[in-house]
Amino acid sequence: MLCNTWYNISGSLEEMEIMFMRARSYLIAFAFIVFIVAALAQWAQRSIVSTSRAAQTPAPVTTVANQTAPTVSAQKSTSPTTVMAQVSGNQPVVPPNTVAPSAPSSKGAAAAIAEAVGKQAPGQSARAAAVMASPSAQAMGIEGLALRLSRPLMFDVPRVQGLAADAQFFYIAASDAKQEHAILYQVYRSSYSIAKEQRLQQGGKSVLGGMHMGSEFLWAPLAQRDAASSLVLAIDPKTLEAKRSFSVPDRIRAVAQGQDGHIYGFNYGSSFLYEWSIDGKTLRKSPCAVGVQYQDMEIVRGSLVCTGMDQNGGIVIDVIDPKSLSLLARHRGSALSRAQNIVTRAGFAFFNGEFYFLPDEGTRPMLMTYVLEGTTLEAYVPSTR
Repeated sequence: MLCNTWYNISGSLEEMEIMFMRARSYLIAFAFIVFIVAALAQWAQRSIVSTSRAAQTPAPVTTVANQTAPTVSAQKSTSPTTVMAQVSGNQPVVPPNTVAPSAPSSKGAAAAIAEAVGKQAPGQSARAAAVMASPSAQAMGIEGLALRLSRPLMFDVPRVQGLAADAQFFYIAASDAKQEHAILYQVYRSSYSIAKEQRLQQGGKSVLGGMHMGSEFLWAPLAQRDAASSLVLAIDPKTLEAKRSFSVPDRIRAVAQGQDGHIYGFNYGSSFLYEWSIDGKTLRKSPCAVGVQYQDMEIVRGSLVCTGMDQNGGIVIDVIDPKSLSLLARHRGSALSRAQNIVTRAGFAFFNGEFYFLPDEGTRPMLMTYVLEGTTLEAYVPSTR
């Protein structure tokens, strides 16, 4: 009897063990199925969110808003030294490494003009309205040039006054009216971040202007804000310290060093063009009658390349013979920056075949790089040398 009882108990235990193993197998299978279903559900949810975000995010715009660049072909005018541009279509042009402009707003041209003009600094609204309202303004860029890159600086800048460039750095002149001093930035070309910064102020002079990288020094004017008095500074481009200077009884807007070593410059309003020896002796003071307010200047192929705006607020790039002061070429345009400023409003530099413009200030302004299109440097910048 005891044997039968033990046999029954053993059989029951074996059956319970079998049932337990089966239940454990079922639980493992069920857990695996639940895991697979949860993973599939999470993947599907992520795909839906990503698709929704992609549909709602607009394409980034780094070029001028509401501006369509035409196909531009270079054509020489009757003058052998002046290169003109002919609009041959209304197809958007997308230069390499840039993003195409956004489509024009549906609110209409009048509203777009009013909005853009409202963003202008005081004194520029009328000029911007005249440029933008002209039939060809919204379809043109700059004659003979194409926008290659528009990239933001990695820092904020107060009022931009000038720009220069060499192989490693950009140099940006800015003025801070609240602090009553000028700021000179040395900026890495590779990262667009600040490499060095120098504050400049001397004898009430605190407004830097258009600069030029000469044979040895970075040349820049430092003007008094409310008086006809300036210093022309020779700045060490490595340390940003002024090594020499000379005084000028006028408010000088921009300077550049010619191939002959002489320093050339023009005053605010561009009523006079100066020529000085390297030690500051005035060699020439000639009246200007070109009807343009220049903002910055460069020396390219021995010629003065002066950028600014005409009386209607249009872009002007003039090429001037430094000896005879004759106008060798004039290039026009109506390109606007992201902040709706005329591209030649402030800083301009030239280096290694590229034209750089810095028209804006404030929060991470865009530095715009243009290259020649449909022409050569010899034709675009004539030289008598």
